[in-house]
Amino acid sequence: MFADDTSLTAVGKTLNEAEELANKDLKNVKVWLSSHKLSLNIAKTEYILIGSRPKINSMDVQPIVKIDPCPIKRVKCANVLGVEIGENLNWEKHIEYIASKLSSGI
Repeated sequence: MFADDTSLTAVGKTLNEAEELANKDLKNVKVWLSSHKLSLNIAKTEYILIGSRPKINSMDVQPIVKIDPCPIKRVKCANVLGVEIGENLNWEKHIEYIASKLSSGI
């Protein structure tokens, strides 16, 4: 059995600190899921890095977020409870999402 629609937030003063917290929390989540006979579908697991456009564009190192040896895919936009959240926390991706849904219904 798989756990669906689970979200995790890791915040740090530095990118490295946030990366370490995310990896530690993911390890704890995996242990908890295993103890409750649940699994995490690594292929469907993804993460989004949220920050200002200049900060994200100026990153010289990408964070490595993983569960055990398996790296998790980074996305620029994530759907959380029907809301499209972009890495810059603007409404651009959500408006595009809603517009496409509306135009397909016309």
